[in-house]
Amino acid sequence: MTNKISDGKVALLQMNYLINLIITILIFFSNTSFGNNNKIIFEINDKIYSELDFRFRIIYLEKINNIKYAPNLEKDLKNDFFNSVIFYEYVANNNRLNNILTKESKIIFEKIKNNFNFSDILKDEYVIKNINYDYSKKIVLEDLLKNYSEYILNEPNDLNFIYNYKINYITIPADNVISKESIDEINKLKNTLELTNFLKERNIEHHLASKNIKDLKKISNKIQKLINSSVNIYTEKNNNFYQIMIIEKELEFNEGIFYNLINFETENLLTKDKENCNYIQSLNNIKSSKEYELSKLNENIKNNLKDINDFLIFQNNNKFNYIFLCQIKVNKDFLKEVNISKKINFIAKDIELDFVNKYSKQYNAKKLYE
Repeated sequence: MTNKISDGKVALLQMNYLINLIITILIFFSNTSFGNNNKIIFEINDKIYSELDFRFRIIYLEKINNIKYAPNLEKDLKNDFFNSVIFYEYVANNNRLNNILTKESKIIFEKIKNNFNFSDILKDEYVIKNINYDYSKKIVLEDLLKNYSEYILNEPNDLNFIYNYKINYITIPADNVISKESIDEINKLKNTLELTNFLKERNIEHHLASKNIKDLKKISNKIQKLINSSVNIYTEKNNNFYQIMIIEKELEFNEGIFYNLINFETENLLTKDKENCNYIQSLNNIKSSKEYELSKLNENIKNNLKDINDFLIFQNNNKFNYIFLCQIKVNKDFLKEVNISKKINFIAKDIELDFVNKYSKQYNAKKLYE
């Protein structure tokens, strides 16, 4: 049976998504206002929206968010305005959703009136319009997200969601002669910086491209295996080029995460086959093994120890002091919240794009500002 996420939980998390969406297009300084001409910027369902409507929306958002928009964000803001009106038109033609909007927008309007003074800069009708635009997007996305509750609630303890993942692709033309020994060396490297330095030192022509992984469920099996393996570099060759893929990940959070660090001291550097937690934990002369809250660790450890088997080496009195990361724990409730929130963000962005594309055609929408 499909799990059903509660309306309250979806509403809270979806509101977080909308807040994040607004934050991504805000900037915290600007004394320049947008142009005041009143040309038409778009049409939706035979209704015209002008520069003046857009200016009223900017006034509303700047007041609500206590922030100023920079003029170079104008196109992004107009796109957001366009999308919001598409959602509003849909809600206006849906009795069930329109009833929700009518009820909730009145409550929101009263709260805004109690917290913000618009009387001198914007009439009530424009405040209500913009509440309707934004809340329409919220309730439509919230409604559509219910269809994805099984995915959203699945695997709430997946540690992958505490990271941001990126794939770096290094392409090398096949006419660059690379020996098997060099390929073996490449496969032992740990990150993109080491690899690019390796190639530059040998004057090997290469091209670097990067791609952020937003949803781990939408990647190839090859990439999925690479993420889940202890090896983060994969090399393949076809007739025209070599392609090297490097998975890099950064912890997105500090709070709620705990590291088990093992401290081991030796007079000789460990060989490659022994640079792992399995070997270290089998030893009898471990100096210490202790759990630490990540937020309280120093920046050197935070920046360099991100995954199991990562380690640092310090030399002291002719001895090598190793610190290995051998276990990561995350507060259960925090991890569940992160999982749900990230999945909603992934899905909501795709839903919004598909929805706007579909109903732009149905409502004969036309952008005149591009």
